[in-house]
Amino acid sequence: MVSTLKIGTMKTKLHVLIPFGILLFLGFNTLNAQVGIGTLDPKTQLDVDGAISLREGTALGMATGNNNNVGLTAVPNSFYRITGPVGAFRIGSITPLTDADGQVVTLENTTTQTMTLRHNAGGLGTSRIYCPGGRDLVINGQYSTVTLMYNITQQRWIITNYTNDPTPVDSVTLAADYSLTATGAFSDVSAMSLTFVARETSVLVTLSGSGDANVILAAGIADFRVFNVTSGASFGGTHEKLTTFDDIFGVVSSAWSISFTKPLTGLTVGNSYTLKVQALFDPILVFPGTPALQIFPISLPDDHHLTLSVIQ
Repeated sequence: MVSTLKIGTMKTKLHVLIPFGILLFLGFNTLNAQVGIGTLDPKTQLDVDGAISLREGTALGMATGNNNNVGLTAVPNSFYRITGPVGAFRIGSITPLTDADGQVVTLENTTTQTMTLRHNAGGLGTSRIYCPGGRDLVINGQYSTVTLMYNITQQRWIITNYTNDPTPVDSVTLAADYSLTATGAFSDVSAMSLTFVARETSVLVTLSGSGDANVILAAGIADFRVFNVTSGASFGGTHEKLTTFDDIFGVVSSAWSISFTKPLTGLTVGNSYTLKVQALFDPILVFPGTPALQIFPISLPDDHHLTLSVIQ
């Protein structure tokens, strides 16, 4: 004998054919029951032969900064869009359903702001999040997502999956011709400032460039350094000798190139840091006129450039 079990709403009825013996078994031994939807031969506790749909709840409005004890909707769903913040925001805790071991929630950041999941910090202890590696998880990029599952034994949310901006490099490149005359002190290279959000406690900073000097210079020194605006101190740089020379055709020219690489450590994951490039030009021997250090990425793009990068 075969019975029909109907599951669904008034609009849609899902018919599951279950042999009468199994129907009795489901009624008297539900602890060991296997339920099949679209199949008469379920292999696991729940076996679905077909697609499933996880409905979206009301969008979650976040504030810039810390957000703790984030409440889901009155009738919780499995997917939520995040809206609202005008700056980087952090989620410290999410209120789970009572005794809901295994509750799964996916959050989508629809904003252009950086989202940080705080590790075991903020709000009620039973609503906090355990992040991979025991440190805050920074998620960059609009429409990035994170999926969490609540574990009642640990009384914490566990991150099971996330997407992130695949670009691991933040960089800025000189986009205008630049010239520097002797000033006796370091000065900012215009538009060569870079702000990044730390995904790791240590990043790799690189500075590379090339250029020349005008024909007035016979010899001199060019210093480039990376200045840490956040800490208010120099991070390090290069020291390059400049020499003007005549080629066999009587053309006066010069050339220089720099390369700087150094790890920046002691960062706090989720915090923003700003670096900028500064230059110092020290002429030693000059012809009559005003010597100048030159980087012309617009006029001479084949061999002039300056780029500051942070690799995470």
